[in-house]
Amino acid sequence: MHERMRVSVDDEMTVEGTTVTMTVTVHAEDHYSFNRGQADIASGAPDDANGRFTEVGWAKPFPTSGGLTRTITWQVGSPEGATEVLTEEPGG
Repeated sequence: MHERMRVSVDDEMTVEGTTVTMTVTVHAEDHYSFNRGQADIASGAPDDANGRFTEVGWAKPFPTSGGLTRTITWQVGSPEGATEVLTEEPGG
């Protein structure tokens, strides 16, 4: 059975006076493995070909995860002047 990548989003918005601040965090989890009949998304290499490394013990499936947080600030009525700060989660 193929598990799909899981993505979740947390967000928070505050307004202080005329300043709006929005913080959005995206979390992603996936399980890297070889699945018969499927292929690598980036290279297109068939999992059937690379799966032999798992069968002989040279490779094994593993979980991956990461995320990022973006904080965007702007003045009420002036979203074109927004500023953005990007931070990565630890291990992301």
